[in-house]
Amino acid sequence: MKQFLIKPLISQLASCQEFATEFHLGEDDLILTNEYIYTPAFGAMNLSCQVMFQEKYGVGEPSDDMVEAMMSLPCWISMMATWLLPRARS
Repeated sequence: MKQFLIKPLISQLASCQEFATEFHLGEDDLILTNEYIYTPAFGAMNLSCQVMFQEKYGVGEPSDDMVEAMMSLPCWISMMATWLLPRARS
C-alpha cells in the first residue's frame, strides 16, 4: 500500500477576485465546486481555468460513483497529468 501526506496551507483573502489574482488562476487550474457558489462569486471574472460542478454528478456528499465519473472526464485526466507527471520526474 502506498501512503501519502497532505499538508494544507490555509490562506484568507478578502474576496474571490483577490483569490483569483493571488493564485494566478489560469488554464492549468481546475475549480471543483457547486454552480450556485461559483456563478455569483466567480462567474463574471471569465476565468480561463476548468470548472467542474459537483451537482452535475450526483446529489449530497460525494460518493465513489460521483468521484469516478468526474475522474473519467478528459479535463480531469489532463489536469492530473499536468500536476503529477512533472513532479514524478523530479
